[in-house]
Amino acid sequence: MISRVAPWQAIGRWLRATVSPWVMSLARCAGIAALLAIYADAPAEEKFGRLFFSADERRVLDDLRDEPPQPVGPKKDPNDKTAVAPVVDVISFDGKVERSGGGGTTIWVNGRPVLTGSKTVEGISIESSRGTNGETVFVLPPSDAGRTDFSLKVGQKIAVQSGKVLDSYEARAAEDAESVFAVEKPSAPDPAAGSDDAPQEGPGPSPGAPKPPATN
Repeated sequence: MISRVAPWQAIGRWLRATVSPWVMSLARCAGIAALLAIYADAPAEEKFGRLFFSADERRVLDDLRDEPPQPVGPKKDPNDKTAVAPVVDVISFDGKVERSGGGGTTIWVNGRPVLTGSKTVEGISIESSRGTNGETVFVLPPSDAGRTDFSLKVGQKIAVQSGKVLDSYEARAAEDAESVFAVEKPSAPDPAAGSDDAPQEGPGPSPGAPKPPATN
């Protein structure tokens, strides 16, 4: 029985039988080269920019990194002669607690506790006691008005601008710190009291003195 074979199958068998392997390899290389030529003619995609900085750009970045941070806020005019007011008008040294064993010292300034060596909410620095007299040093931020450092004992108050210090027994309990340092103004004269130029009435008759006779 004779089997029928399709023409293309017969051609394939003949090629595999007659064409050497190197010819087949050459055909494959030609096909690959044709594909590469087709993709080379296609429009190139958008390229990415340079991912790294140049030497000059890196040098500029290093210089900016080494610069100190600039303060945030409005710049002060160096020609401005306006006086800077102190942060507080009165400092009140209300109390002090010393802890043994290196636990630190807590003091009360204007009614608030703060550790020695730190700052209050107003920016006042608290330094350790000076000498053996029990005084504590208070350092204010730089100011053009009044002193910036004071030594106080427990119970004392000080007016920052004038430097006047009051002990605890001098401060009246019914008044706050500001009224303690207020200048007492002389009271105004009472207009009902009259003046020295007004006529003064003489003393009346004594109870036992005889009455003057009546006149017609």
